[in-house]
Amino acid sequence: MDVPDLLEFANAQLLEFAFFDNRLDGVLEEAYDDVEDVFRSGGLLKFRRVRYVSSRLMMIVVDVTELAGRVINALKMTEDVFYATVYMGAAEVLGLSAWMQSVENKTETLHNIYSMLTEEAADARMTFIEVAILLLILFEIILALLGR
Repeated sequence: MDVPDLLEFANAQLLEFAFFDNRLDGVLEEAYDDVEDVFRSGGLLKFRRVRYVSSRLMMIVVDVTELAGRVINALKMTEDVFYATVYMGAAEVLGLSAWMQSVENKTETLHNIYSMLTEEAADARMTFIEVAILLLILFEIILALLGR
């Protein structure tokens, strides 16, 4: 009974990675739309939008990475060479490694989008601070001129 269980386990992993892959496809489409929205928006709305989008992206990346890690760790289930060979053969026939790689690539893309958004937020924040400092200096100059 162990061999059919191993084959069922490999098939279950395939289904999980296919699910992750499909979920990430939808998330990537949403992320691209969100990035366009972020770059179209300006001012203080940009800060809020970037924070919302980047936190949502990272939560999804963490969820998928955690679940994929559990699936991958399940590979360490047996020390029996025969069962390990049967599992690896089933995984190869099912194309499990291709699905795992696809999920990993999409997760990496989401992480890159997150990095880009956080850099954009930092740049926008620095621009805001620079403008505020310039306005304060201008205000100080005006007060000094009016005080004379």
